[in-house]
Formats: sequence, C-alpha cells, structure tokens
Amino acid sequence: MQTVDDSGYFIFTDIGQLGAVMYEVVTGEACEFDLFKNQPAGYAIATWPQREDLPSTQGIWLGYIIERCWTRRSFWRNWTRSPSTKRLHDRSTRK
Repeated sequence: MQTVDDSGYFIFTDIGQLGAVMYEVVTGEACEFDLFKNQPAGYAIATWPQREDLPSTQGIWLGYIIERCWTRRSFWRNWTRSPSTKRLHDRSTRK
C-alpha cells in the first residue's frame, strides 16, 4: 500500500497508532494520536498530528521507538527498500 486512501489513511497512520498503544502500555497514561484534531465537522481527511499534541517520550522505556512511530515517514526509507515491498510493487505492475 503505497498510496493514501480516500480518507487520508496510509500504512504510516497505523504505525503512529501503534506508537500510541505502546505509550499507553508503557506509561499507563492515555495517549491520543488524533488524525482528525481541529478538523471541521462533516467529511474530513486524516492528517498527521502535530508533535506538540503528543506526550513526551523522554525517559520512558521504548521512548525512542515510540518517537519514531510518531515521526511522519521515519520508516519510509526502510519500508520502500524492503524486498517484500519490491515484490508487492512488482506484482501490482504486472498485467
């Protein structure tokens, strides 16, 4: 899945949500990775949250990994170069 769907979701929004779950498990505090914050009522497209809207990961276990989950496209380079992604792309371009 290399494109965003009609609602603005992408594989990286799932990774961001994973970071929120990891944060909650590690700290016991709720974390909201809100893709629709400050959007008008009605139809809205998911947008990446601002870093200042997320809690600090400094000094917590797995904080570096959680931070990478919340950093937009921090896994992009590794993901686009992985052999499995190349195979998926090759399959999708065959006719």
